[in-house]
Order: sequence, then C-alpha cells, then structure tokens
Amino acid sequence: MTTLPAADADPARTPFAVAATEAPVTDAAGARAACAGFGVLDRAVHTRDLVADPEHAVLLRAFYVAMTWQGRGVGRAVCGPPLLDRLAADVAPEATELVLCVNEANDVAARVYGRAGFAFTGHRFVDAGGGPQLVMTRPLLRDAPTTPP
Repeated sequence: MTTLPAADADPARTPFAVAATEAPVTDAAGARAACAGFGVLDRAVHTRDLVADPEHAVLLRAFYVAMTWQGRGVGRAVCGPPLLDRLAADVAPEATELVLCVNEANDVAARVYGRAGFAFTGHRFVDAGGGPQLVMTRPLLRDAPTTPP
C-alpha cells in the first residue's frame, strides 16, 4: 500500500491513526490491537475541481476503518464532530469546509459519511484508479462539542 508513504512525503498531507483505546500504547502488539484505522487530511484541495472555495477546504482522503472495527460506529465518530474538526482546524487553520470523495458504488461508506454530517454536492470526480467518486462536504465546526454524538 502506498497511501501512507505518499502522505509522509507530501507536506500538504497529514496522516492520522484511529486508535480505539483509552490506555496508553506501549508496544507494537498494543499498537496493532488498538489500531482501528487511518486517514489522511490534504490541504491541497485546490489541485482538484471539487468545491467552489478550495482555499477554505480540507480534503479527507484515504480513510479506512479496519474490518474488525466496521459496523461499530468508529467511522461516524471519527468523521463527525469533534474529532475530525479539531484535527482539520489544526492542520488547515483557514479551512471552513471538509470535503471527501466516496466511490459511487460504496453505499455503506456514503451512509456513514452522511451520518457524520456530510452531504452530497451533486458533483462527481472521476478517478482513473478508483472509479467514479461522489463529492461530499460538511462545514468544519470550530466550536465542536467535547464528546462525540
């Protein structure tokens, strides 16, 4: 998989891990057990024709939830306020909008993103490697509540 090495090499991208534990992770086995997924925030939205105001948007790309954690609310919790909003505000202080693309055949992911507050824009992005993608956005909440909904 090239997603994380590409993110590490690009200063506009910020990779993040989704850890499903409240205990400190002290070793590799603990890290593997706690890892529920990962994602990448990309400030270079302007390089794609996705939203009307790309200078004030941050792109969630390559978001994955491990199979063992799917269906347990992890995706909705991470993509909804306050978690993703806080990280996006840190990496893109000028951003007012979160944007993502979801494969049009991935109904499950689209429902998860919808439950996290994202809405379809009506635009499509055709990705040669991943097929047709539907663009979804939601406002970046600066004063997000301290506990997930």
